[in-house]
Amino acid sequence: MKKKLFAFVSVLMLAVMLMGCGGPKTLESYYNQPIRKAAIEAECKEMLEQQKGTYSEVSMTFEGNTATYSYTYCEDPGMANKAAYDAFMKSSLDSSSHSIIEGIRQESGVSADTVITVVFVFNNPDGSEYSSFTYSE
Repeated sequence: MKKKLFAFVSVLMLAVMLMGCGGPKTLESYYNQPIRKAAIEAECKEMLEQQKGTYSEVSMTFEGNTATYSYTYCEDPGMANKAAYDAFMKSSLDSSSHSIIEGIRQESGVSADTVITVVFVFNNPDGSEYSSFTYSE
């Protein structure tokens, strides 16, 4: 699980680095530029390849100043271990969320006083939500 999380965070940071420089007012306006949209789509494909058999779909969407990272499992993760899963993911994301948000801020060029929200959504194979975690700065 730690290897998967490391790969997950690594891909997020790569996506942030590919966003380039600029001075948009929102993450959405930055992301909607065709070259950046293509880079994000390529990162999602790379994540799927790295996590073959874990996720059937990976997407990154931006609305206003909210970045949403969605992951759909190939197989039902089950509810038996959900509490342990949530605790592990929360701990891991808690420790990396600040650097992810700051990376997004730095690469996108949104102003320092802009509140950025990052949402991580993990879905069951049928598309229903399994877990989600939200962070803001």
